[in-house]
Amino acid sequence: MTYIKNILDEAQQAGNIPVIITEGTLQLGDSGDGWHDETAKLNPLGMGRAGELSVPYVKRMVEESNAPIIRLIPGMTYGGGSWFENGVYNLMKKGWFRTFGDGQNIVSCVYLDDVAEAYRLAVEKMPLGETFAIADDQPVKFRDFANCVARAMGKPPVKSMPVWLGSFMTGKAMAETLTMNCRVRNTKAKEKLGWRPKCVSYEQGIPVAVAEIEKNQRERGKR
Repeated sequence: MTYIKNILDEAQQAGNIPVIITEGTLQLGDSGDGWHDETAKLNPLGMGRAGELSVPYVKRMVEESNAPIIRLIPGMTYGGGSWFENGVYNLMKKGWFRTFGDGQNIVSCVYLDDVAEAYRLAVEKMPLGETFAIADDQPVKFRDFANCVARAMGKPPVKSMPVWLGSFMTGKAMAETLTMNCRVRNTKAKEKLGWRPKCVSYEQGIPVAVAEIEKNQRERGKR
């Protein structure tokens, strides 16, 4: 957490300038049959557990520094150059991608460029002390999300593996990540930031993301 302390210290020395802190929805944990919003208590699950010990430490640092903070909490972000390219696209290209269990867990996604737009608006409007969940308008079952990627790539529907096997192969944290429910409301970001996702659903965004990745990989292949 030294890097966060350094950022807060530098911001304070530069005139107490605002800092944007990002905490992904994995930090919110499982939403069950309900929804998460900005009022949800941080309860890290899955890969979010990597920051479990740091959450109270960061909270204390922010309070002690009295820094002007804006928090953004993006949903499952997909797009070129992100985890999505290596963890979904490349595996699916090789025929290796699997859902863990039946894939019926529901997640809130957001296209990478729409996350960037949320950051732009946060920088321009400076809503100090506010927290914003950033997700598109249509939560989706993870299996439907994965099959949408497969269709965009011209691949057959994805296969599944038992959760216990997925946990054995990739670790408990990854298995939790790919099987948890995480529905997130974007109402506050729309109302207070004026944010509107360009890709309002995964069905709009996935083909764009896949085309972007294919283009980038072709260009890299020419170098």
